[in-house]
Amino acid sequence: MTIRRLVVFGGTGDLTGRFLLPALAALHAAGHIDDRFGLTGASREDWDGERYRKWADAQLERHGADLPADSRRAVIASADYRRADVTDPADVGAAVAGEDPVAVYLALPRRCSRRR
Repeated sequence: MTIRRLVVFGGTGDLTGRFLLPALAALHAAGHIDDRFGLTGASREDWDGERYRKWADAQLERHGADLPADSRRAVIASADYRRADVTDPADVGAAVAGEDPVAVYLALPRRCSRRR
């Protein structure tokens, strides 16, 4: 079974921007992920896919500028966004729903509490 989808809860955070996005670009450059790969960033911000891709582009420019430009572009093109609260089972279910197998990464603070 090949996993071609990755959902990152905490997708707009420092861990994702500083480490995960550059790591995905490096994996692409090494041939370990291809253009069928799909990344979904999930977080509480009221963003859309376009805003998330712009954010990801800025993060890769800042933290992955030494990586090949085509690999950075491939990661950005693979990215989408879903507003989700990780403490809400319905949000989590919607974020991971789909036909293909999915890997989930929790790029979350040590404590995560529901906003009231």
